[in-house]
Amino acid sequence: MKRMILLAITFLFYGISYTTISAQNLNIISTGQTTSPGTNWSLSGNTLTVTGAANIRASVIVNALANGNLTVVGNTNNFAVTVSEAINATTAGSGLTIGSMTNAGAITIAADIALAGGIAIMGGNVQLNGNITSTATGDLFFQGIAEPWSIRLATGKTIEKTAGTGLLTMQGNSRINNSNSVGSILASGTARLDVVIINEMDDGTAGPSNVSTGNITTNGGHLWISAGAKTRIWNGLSVGSTGVPGNTNYNGIDVTGNISTNGGDILLWAFVGSVARGAGYGDIAALSSNRTISSGSGDITLMTHYNDFVNSTPDINISTTGTLTLAPASGASFDVGLSITGTTASGTFTGSGFMGGLIIQNFTSLNELVIGTYNGTGVSGDTPYTPANAADIAVDVAISVAGKITIYGGTITLNANLSTTNTATGNILFNGTTISGIGNVALAAGRAATINISSASTYNGIISGDGSGITKLGVGLLTLTKDHTFSGSTIISAGDLQVGTGGSVSQASSGSISNTTAVAVASGSKLILTPNENILFAAPISGAGGVEIKGASGRYLNTWLTGTPTLFATNTTVLEALTRITGGLMDGTAISGAAACGAYQKSYSAATNTATLQLQVYNGASPNYYTKCVFVQLSQSGSNVMIQANTSIYSSGAGYKSGNVLGTNIAAGGNSMALATSAASSGYGIAEVYMSGKVNFTGNLTYSGNTVLSNTVTSVS
Repeated sequence: MKRMILLAITFLFYGISYTTISAQNLNIISTGQTTSPGTNWSLSGNTLTVTGAANIRASVIVNALANGNLTVVGNTNNFAVTVSEAINATTAGSGLTIGSMTNAGAITIAADIALAGGIAIMGGNVQLNGNITSTATGDLFFQGIAEPWSIRLATGKTIEKTAGTGLLTMQGNSRINNSNSVGSILASGTARLDVVIINEMDDGTAGPSNVSTGNITTNGGHLWISAGAKTRIWNGLSVGSTGVPGNTNYNGIDVTGNISTNGGDILLWAFVGSVARGAGYGDIAALSSNRTISSGSGDITLMTHYNDFVNSTPDINISTTGTLTLAPASGASFDVGLSITGTTASGTFTGSGFMGGLIIQNFTSLNELVIGTYNGTGVSGDTPYTPANAADIAVDVAISVAGKITIYGGTITLNANLSTTNTATGNILFNGTTISGIGNVALAAGRAATINISSASTYNGIISGDGSGITKLGVGLLTLTKDHTFSGSTIISAGDLQVGTGGSVSQASSGSISNTTAVAVASGSKLILTPNENILFAAPISGAGGVEIKGASGRYLNTWLTGTPTLFATNTTVLEALTRITGGLMDGTAISGAAACGAYQKSYSAATNTATLQLQVYNGASPNYYTKCVFVQLSQSGSNVMIQANTSIYSSGAGYKSGNVLGTNIAAGGNSMALATSAASSGYGIAEVYMSGKVNFTGNLTYSGNTVLSNTVTSVS
């Protein structure tokens, strides 16, 4: 594996060059020397240099620290150190450095070290068998570059910050804390400690590689665990660039203790390969017993390759009132589609299936739930996340949280309901290729649902919310099929929004946004309405986009036509009714099964305020096919329109011609046929009459785009 070569570390030395010769060994023991220079060592200023095998007392270190920071180095990059006598230095602000960034010698801390400042220990293998304590502000830095493990914190031992602030970094080229029993990282008292743990810094993937956490308490500090070179910035911290890769015998991240940050953010990033996956290992797993990851109001992010986030047993209990994010790596996608399944009881979500092993406490109190993408920390200068999840996401369990919900994926399917309750933050965002499903979306009052899709989608759920609205983004056409009850604004920023399905001739069109307070349509976009009945649209429509009315057909008469006028439509005119009639249903013994027929040869007489039309169908049985017709007449009766068979033609009001001559005048050169008034009657007649829907806009229309009408009458009052 490649060795990582860096040039500097905070508060340490820069530009020091080493030549590889025979190893030096430094033992800090109770029988060691105290007078400098000693055998194979010397102390000059703030640097203690070892040139061979040397033994010194801890008092040498303590006395030197009284004068400021101390760096202990060898004159080769194979400098081994064993600390067997406790080092306890109380000089405030002093920091101790052992080794260098290129040092490959083994370092063993077998006794306690307590300093009122920072500590940096760098070697090949770094074994921490003693307690490490920092009692004042200062960073803690541990680096191991050896294989097959880099750093080990022995069980029962701690790395602790008792006062002040600082950053603990544990970084190496291989495994860190490779044991089921690992010591603890702790910020106690008034201390606050950020923690960054990174393995596989040299190449990010090769070799046996995992991280075991042990117990971690940061007291408000942030926690990051990943792999790879430190090329990213997160919460202002320099962090790794890829997920912990695991191995055929290891999970990526083993949670071997409880983690608590009390307001600090947590991000665990693992990315095991298919071989490890096939051997039963996962990205993140609790070992030995159930574990808790708690951040208080801080955010928790699990960034994984696979869609099950954690191994199914034992459980990992997540607790946060901040943002919970379940996402793939930046620029990557989950391996396959994700199904969100489980149960929620007393505010706790217990996952099952893909989500098995994941328990989310305070689920209903989340400030935000993010699935499929990562929204970052909001800290200026952090490396941006590139969303790229194309895996499908299905919501198969009802989800209710206080704050925002974000779902980012390929096909998004809502098989269960989503809801938010926080009136300040409870927005819902869907970003995918398509959206579908019957799950309802209930928004907190005054919030918005944003639907960003790239392909045509039909959503069969209901969006609701007092004063809440929707925003349509993406080029894909979105069709809403249900009667939505949200009472805020509708914003069409990209693509088209179609309200309604058009229904069928026997069923009213489903889909409305009748409670929306306003509609704004951006340039290039359209609001599409598809009624097959008379509807009222009261909301004002504005913007540079347009409106399209698709005249779907609906059944307006379900009575057989005779030569006697019957009521057809109320509060309308003959001319409007004539324009809107689209066809009917022809039946009787002289027709091969009830057949839908079209409306042709429409004619209006202004002088008599009457109209005529022909309802025709091409029908028969081989080899005898005919264009069959019933002649229809409309007349005005007050504010109503009456309809009847026009028996002045062929005496019966029905006729036919041989062959397919749809659209021509059957009254000229045709043949008479009996008018049926029931399915069992001879001849044929009209059992149903269909008209297109009508939209009556009563709101202020200021949109400047095109208005497209298709077989529809639109009135504006």
